[in-house]
Amino acid sequence: MQNHPVRFVHLSDTHIGPTRDFEVFGRNPYAACEKVLEGISRLNFTPDFFIHTGDITASMDDASYKLARSLFSRFPAPVYYVAGNHDSVSLIRKYLDFGSVSDPFSDYDLLSYVFEVHGHRFVVLDAHLADPDETRGTVSQLQLDYLRKQFVETPLPVALFIHFPPHPLDSCWIDNQMLMTNGIALHELLKEFAPRVRGVFYGHVHRGIHTSVDGLLYSSVPSVVCQFTTLPDEEEPRADADYPPSFSLVTIDGARTTIKSHVVAMNP
Repeated sequence: MQNHPVRFVHLSDTHIGPTRDFEVFGRNPYAACEKVLEGISRLNFTPDFFIHTGDITASMDDASYKLARSLFSRFPAPVYYVAGNHDSVSLIRKYLDFGSVSDPFSDYDLLSYVFEVHGHRFVVLDAHLADPDETRGTVSQLQLDYLRKQFVETPLPVALFIHFPPHPLDSCWIDNQMLMTNGIALHELLKEFAPRVRGVFYGHVHRGIHTSVDGLLYSSVPSVVCQFTTLPDEEEPRADADYPPSFSLVTIDGARTTIKSHVVAMNP
């Protein structure tokens, strides 16, 4: 059914805490998630699935993931998750429900897996490291081999989900602090199969940034809770008080990928 378009909601960096009144970056993540849920409920159709590209919680504790579950269980379609640098894979597996997965990675401690929707293959890779304060990510060679396998064993179009940006984004603080350490290796692999790549979708940078590199689409989504400014010469992240909670609606239809940003006002 490759002629059937796939529509999914991309959200990221919810940074949910252990209580509903927890704050981070001067914002309330629970309240922001509730507003995004309201915004999604106003869509006039049900997406095929939801993808959360990491930093589900602000701290790796049971209470935060239980609260996340209470929110994300309200999504009207299957939800898939990527591990961010603030996440615990074991707690994600313990508390959060996933949609159907067809080819999970052999290492249980890495959140890497595959699922298929309407004749399209979606691959999730885990680039987070053990230290939550480590803001750069790395995809192991085993995972790169796993990604290659997904292209080799099927002619289906493929989209990739990851937490960290693989390449520079013309922002001093992002390029110095937030990139994958082996993003070039990932990009070179994807170039081999470029006609079948429908996009690489990530979070982490708290901003919506869309880049074309060698004909490959890379797309980040703004954080649900707080955005950062990304001017070229800024050496440290700075909160953007004017940018509200946000999510993206992505449509993959044949060889075309369309990304629509949706912002949600915090005040009635």
